[in-house]
Amino acid sequence: MSLEKILKKIIIPAKAGFAVGLFAVSSFFSSCSSISTKQIEKLHETFVEIKEGTKKVNNVNSYLRTVIKSLQEKYDRLKEDYLKTSKEKKRLEEQLKPLQEKYDRLNKDYLKT
Repeated sequence: MSLEKILKKIIIPAKAGFAVGLFAVSSFFSSCSSISTKQIEKLHETFVEIKEGTKKVNNVNSYLRTVIKSLQEKYDRLKEDYLKTSKEKKRLEEQLKPLQEKYDRLNKDYLKT
């Protein structure tokens, strides 16, 4: 494996943070004689696994945001329906009040006779 390929395997996954990249390069050059190609490949595989795991987490987060948005919309609709129903109930109760009073009065008169 060429030095360029080895460096790409270390630097590209570490581009998320410049300091991490510098640390990886300095570590690589300081331990060049003791590090094996298999260790570098294993490190690269680990970075790839982390990258794939991050993609999965991002997909789950996106799905959860969609579900939360949908639930919020349903909640808003139900709340709106409840408020409409509540207003309608109050209106009907107000209409019923005089009728109930009239019924009570007539019933009272009927019971007297």
